[in-house]
Amino acid sequence: MKSLSGFCDNRIIDIFNIKSSDILLEDIINTLPNICRYNGLVGEGYYSVAQHCYELSEIFPTVELKQAALLHDAVEIFTGDLIYPIKEICPEFIALEDRILKLIFRKFNVNYDLLERIKTFDRRICLDEMKALNIGIPEWFNKQYKPLEINIVPLSPKQSREVYKSYINRYFK
Repeated sequence: MKSLSGFCDNRIIDIFNIKSSDILLEDIINTLPNICRYNGLVGEGYYSVAQHCYELSEIFPTVELKQAALLHDAVEIFTGDLIYPIKEICPEFIALEDRILKLIFRKFNVNYDLLERIKTFDRRICLDEMKALNIGIPEWFNKQYKPLEINIVPLSPKQSREVYKSYINRYFK
């Protein structure tokens, strides 16, 4: 099975054998704003994974939780943003994402166990995002979670990159 992922600086990374040295904060900052959430089904706008991460980080009171929120989808620079229903039927994909995300958290000294504390909020913010983006909300999802009631204003990839970079600089340096 081929497992190579190319980056803009001509590095080739074996995503099934990622090493800590393969993970660069600059790659996360520059790539997450270019990945559109919801499989790109966001109407005429754009909503990036980076914006999702920093919007989520805003609700947490501690630096540690903010760091976890900012990096909780960082694995997607290697895997892309696979929509939830597809992930649920792909256990090997989930295991791969989990392994890489643990490595990312370890590399940046973030406690991986904090993901459990942000998981419900990660789901709840989706309701706010879907409303702002005029995306249909699955009935089961709407019954299981309540929105955070935050105002989402989608930004362009360039704007999102600048804001995400400022959050990373504030909470990681």
